[in-house]
Amino acid sequence: MSKKKKNTKQINFIDEVKRFSCHDGYSIGDIVVYTRVSDKKLSVGEIRWFAMTSEGMSATIIDQNLGNFQLGLCSSIEENPSNYRIKSLISKRPERKSK
Repeated sequence: MSKKKKNTKQINFIDEVKRFSCHDGYSIGDIVVYTRVSDKKLSVGEIRWFAMTSEGMSATIIDQNLGNFQLGLCSSIEENPSNYRIKSLISKRPERKSK
């Protein structure tokens, strides 16, 4: 008997049916000012992908202040923030003193 080959169909991490690469003029890689869903604070981050939620279209964002993935509703993204506004929202981390 011959051995059956395993199904080696490769699955993409981001499925374009469930997660979208652009929405309302925003696309993956854009730096945006948004309100985090988790704690309702204003922050800055880079869009990684979009997904539909029960509250509407949302964006999964790598937050510049927290350094992790955060969810933000597309309706909470500020339109055309200035560079000064973006820089003012990025928290400055205190430098560590070496011993």
